[in-house]
Amino acid sequence: SKILLQTVAAQVLLVALDHSRGYNGWSVNYGIPSTILFADLSVVFLILVNRMNWQSYFMYQIAVTVFSFIPLILWATGLLTRPLLALITVTVTVIILAVTIVLGDRSVKTELKRRFHV
Repeated sequence: SKILLQTVAAQVLLVALDHSRGYNGWSVNYGIPSTILFADLSVVFLILVNRMNWQSYFMYQIAVTVFSFIPLILWATGLLTRPLLALITVTVTVIILAVTIVLGDRSVKTELKRRFHV
């Protein structure tokens, strides 16, 4: 949860810094996708380090995946002008979530049922 909170705080600070310096758009083009990618890789690192309790990080992985679509929304609204890093971020995040689901198999299904009552 600290990673998600710090990611959101860093994104807000990057946008505020960009606006205070005349808004060149670097915060939404590079800053936001980079922080999301860093959060994604951090969660993967935590999963690898704590393999016995990796299910506790699965919901954070889902949250980071949802956050990774924010740059695409910004691109659709015209705020993001260079979408390459945003597309890379979404692709990497979705692939990591898919690998987590495939490798977790039964544990993932149990965790999803427990969290979402599916």
